[in-house]
Amino acid sequence: MLNAIPVAIDLIKDDTQAFDANRRVDPILKNTKTQRIVDVAIPFLCLYRPTAVAVQVGLGCMKSGKLSSRALTHFRAGDWKNFTKTSFKLALVITSTALTILLPSAQLLASQSYHLFNTLYKLQQGLVNRQWNDALSACLELLVTTIFLASVIQGAAELIALSMILQALKELYGSIHDLRKGLYLEGVAKLAMAAIRGHQACPHIRTAHRNLFGSELTKEKFEEFVESEEKETLDQFLVRNNISGHIKGITFESFQDKTINNVKLQDCTFTEQSADVVFANVKFTNCSFKDSSFWHTLFQNCSFQHSNFTDAVLNECTFNQVTFFASDFTRACFNDSIMQKVNFHACTLLETNFHAVQAKNSKIVNSDLTDCLLLGTKKQFTILGGTPHKITRPVVGLAWNFRFNGAYAVYINKAIQKEKAISLKFDYEPFEMDTFDLKKEVEGLVTHINANKPYHMLSRADEMLRLAPEDSQIGQISKKMAELMVHIDALALPGGEDVEELFYKDKPLHEDINYVRSVMEFAAVREAVATKTPTIGICRGSQLVNVYFGGTLRNVDHHFDELHDLRVNDSVPAAERDFFKGIIGADQFAGVSMHHQAIDQVGKDLTVVIDVDGSPEASVSKDRNFVLTQFHPEFAELYRESLGTQDTTMEDLQRQREIYSNALQLDPDNTGAAAVVRLMDKSIEHLREIETKFNEVEAAKNQRFFTHLIRRQMQKSA
Repeated sequence: MLNAIPVAIDLIKDDTQAFDANRRVDPILKNTKTQRIVDVAIPFLCLYRPTAVAVQVGLGCMKSGKLSSRALTHFRAGDWKNFTKTSFKLALVITSTALTILLPSAQLLASQSYHLFNTLYKLQQGLVNRQWNDALSACLELLVTTIFLASVIQGAAELIALSMILQALKELYGSIHDLRKGLYLEGVAKLAMAAIRGHQACPHIRTAHRNLFGSELTKEKFEEFVESEEKETLDQFLVRNNISGHIKGITFESFQDKTINNVKLQDCTFTEQSADVVFANVKFTNCSFKDSSFWHTLFQNCSFQHSNFTDAVLNECTFNQVTFFASDFTRACFNDSIMQKVNFHACTLLETNFHAVQAKNSKIVNSDLTDCLLLGTKKQFTILGGTPHKITRPVVGLAWNFRFNGAYAVYINKAIQKEKAISLKFDYEPFEMDTFDLKKEVEGLVTHINANKPYHMLSRADEMLRLAPEDSQIGQISKKMAELMVHIDALALPGGEDVEELFYKDKPLHEDINYVRSVMEFAAVREAVATKTPTIGICRGSQLVNVYFGGTLRNVDHHFDELHDLRVNDSVPAAERDFFKGIIGADQFAGVSMHHQAIDQVGKDLTVVIDVDGSPEASVSKDRNFVLTQFHPEFAELYRESLGTQDTTMEDLQRQREIYSNALQLDPDNTGAAAVVRLMDKSIEHLREIETKFNEVEAAKNQRFFTHLIRRQMQKSA
């Protein structure tokens, strides 16, 4: 690195006087020999960054004191011209010293820019006065400073190596010049510094040579690195295989517990899920992280330019000294991440999720913050320029598993987007949760509740949330959900695994291990009840809400991947019947059911409006804020998508059926062929049924459940 002291030296001496190593017009130290020793020692002290900062601050303070004294003298003498000039110099010194402490990079660029212009002035004076040695020295200094500034801005190994070599040549030239003048102390010191600079340049020269002439990294080679059990970084792997650190056009799939460092990635694509990765000193240009996931990943001293993070998951990651420039974060999630000195410049942050992010010394500059989900993190960022932050559309909280999101939540998310609303996804399987402690808390509290059974109890779930101490795992989940629910207008609880029997049976038959999702969703329902937040519960979601209101569940058969003609029961009270018909705009519609559990005893203030074979398929709450469907209205979109390839699928099935049918004709005893033919007949019949029942009209009826959710929120807001 270039000496960080030229400006400090220039500030100490008087700019109007020629510099003489044996005589200082305005010395800091009065003893000339001591001053020379200090001048020689400073460059070596500045090789160590903390010492360099201390030297700059110390010199700045000393110069500030001297300039202050001089300014006061001019003020008392009424010499306003020199007072103004001295005051201006004092302001520059104070600013430079402050930047050294607060913004070292800005101070470095500012000081080197000043040094550059000062050198240009010296070059001009040398040429005008025909002092060719001075002009040559200024030219070398100008070249060194320019290349150094370029290396600082670009960070390329080639520029750093060239900068080091030029610094070494500059020191060597200065050494020869001083030795000829008899300044042996300065000459030997500069010769030693030239050797140090040359030594520092060696690794950068090797890296530059490898980047320019080494082989390119291939996907196969990267997979070899990923699969290797050796604990080496990508940089070490590239050096060992003489592969360039400039990586282009590679698609990176899932990998974990690896360190990617000291490389430049251009036009690369990241897919699938990765975890426990370290990115250090990496420059990303035109890279795609679309739909990718990173967990427990460290980004240290990285920069991203023109990169695409659409629908990316960057949860529970740590970002330290990271810059994002002109990158797209549409619907990206940073949930529970830590950001230290992170800057977003001219980025697209549409529906970007900053839920539970901890940000410090971070900025959002000239970015569009319309419909950005900053939530409680907004006050932690310094926001400069750009479009002011505002939410213009309804926000729907959606329970989500970021590691294994199934079709249920995915298609609910699509249905919400179709209604021009924003999905605020919250993770119901966070890594930091201690599931063992939570299990003990849940089972302990439920056992206590079963033993006492308060007469006023709504349900075991509600009572558990009420009794849990604030510092318990359950209490922390409740607090987190309460903070989240402040920012949402409606709530969607998707399908998934069974609701634990512990919450609705005195003697559960099965022991469960992980209660995180249920506790989190129960807490969300409790807040939704308190805040009258419109909620839709689908499949498991409907069962969970029923259990929260004191209902029970039972097992059922023949309800998996079934297409039903659903009709509102005539026996339902008129108010509930008319309300539900108002949602779908008709008396009946087609629905898809995929479940082996169903509502048994109906919860308090819930009314069943549709049932199939005695199994409740839809219900509503007394206050109309909860709409529960055992069927999957979001699957209408899934089935409608499948119809886009229906002709091809039908043709394939019919072709395969014909092949096995011919085989069966040749060999009537071929039981395998007979079984395949029967399977094909059933599949063809099923597809025709889908095509018949899930036409545009039926898909629209199912979508109306999400339309109702958004409209209900708007009515509540009004």
